[in-house]
Amino acid sequence: MTGGTELHAAEAVDDGGSLPTFASTDAVKLWLSQRFARETDQEQLLRVTGAAVGTFLGAMRVSYGEVDSIGTGLIVPLDWTRDGVPTLAGNHWFDPASEFAGLARSGRTIVVEETDAPPIAGTTTRAFIIVPLIHDGRPVAIFSVADDRPRRWTTEEVTLVSQTGARLWSALQHLRLTEQLRESEEQFRMMAENLPGICWVGDSEAKPLWGNTRWHAMYDETTAAHGDGRGVIHPDDLDRARAIWRDMRVNGVPGEFQLRLRGRDGIYRPFASKATPIRDAVGTVVRWVGVQIDLSDQAAQDRRQAVLRSFADRAREMSDPIAIMTLLAGMLAEHVGVEQFIFVEASHGKLDEGTMYRAIDGAHVTAFEPTLSAAFGAFAVRPDPESTFVATDVKSMADDSPIRISALAMGMRSGINVPLIRR
Repeated sequence: MTGGTELHAAEAVDDGGSLPTFASTDAVKLWLSQRFARETDQEQLLRVTGAAVGTFLGAMRVSYGEVDSIGTGLIVPLDWTRDGVPTLAGNHWFDPASEFAGLARSGRTIVVEETDAPPIAGTTTRAFIIVPLIHDGRPVAIFSVADDRPRRWTTEEVTLVSQTGARLWSALQHLRLTEQLRESEEQFRMMAENLPGICWVGDSEAKPLWGNTRWHAMYDETTAAHGDGRGVIHPDDLDRARAIWRDMRVNGVPGEFQLRLRGRDGIYRPFASKATPIRDAVGTVVRWVGVQIDLSDQAAQDRRQAVLRSFADRAREMSDPIAIMTLLAGMLAEHVGVEQFIFVEASHGKLDEGTMYRAIDGAHVTAFEPTLSAAFGAFAVRPDPESTFVATDVKSMADDSPIRISALAMGMRSGINVPLIRR
């Protein structure tokens, strides 16, 4: 036996209340019914049940234990005892071939009014009621009341113990299932929040019940927040989306398709949309779960890769550096919107003395801004000269900064500067 928790009458109710004085077994049942309905803590449920039954019956001990998976051990998390009576909380082994084990498997309530052979050796038990609780044909728990003196148990007392044991097991199972459901819901939320897209749960008609953070960022203050997609689906995609959704709902089947959706910023983006029905035990669709993945990032990545492949293919046979630079400047202007492209090759490690190339809107120009040399010199003496330098607005830089002076002289407000290092 391992250590456990001993509970006395004065400790039975730790939520600020106290046990009432019960006039009858029916009063005990009614009070416990109310506690079972509102109690959310398994240990407290065991505490108040043991205290109510034990105090009313004037018993020595009230115990609840669960049979282990192989049917040879009884695990008692805590028990209620009269003051001065030691606890039996812990793990107890019993012989599956014993008479006690056979009686437990039968499911019949065991009532003993006087004995010199207690069911657990070493205790002072002289009378007891043991209620085996059976589920799916095997013992799952035992609820018992014991006294250290012989006594004649009344029919009402036996019924109280028997019914309380069965209801206690059911109540504990309900709390465990509720906790498992809560944990499952939390795991689902964590997963949904970390998905690279929009995730939502809807009712049987797919009207939104819950959405992850990305869903709210996309659809709050739009018609989609109330289940109406007309305000967010591109007009050219609306009829097709309605037809697909109609088929999915009528037939209760999953589906996926691509369409353009407009967020709160008013911009339409391509999305891959997928939804799956969730059914109850009899097969009725009770929920829809869906995800929507923004394809614009992937599309942009595909375009960038296409530009790079095109540049590599076209420049492969070129040998003139100016021609290669002009090809690159033109492609950046066309596909990325780069207005000015500047390349400088350092001379003996000095950028401000290097050879420069400049293009405007993809066209090579030979005129150079005199301040460029000083600007590139400033890049070279930065604390981390090998890192990419991004200027979102050069006007935010110091007035005497060579970079600010040169950029404004060329009509530029922002830029990206990438150092190319030869090892």
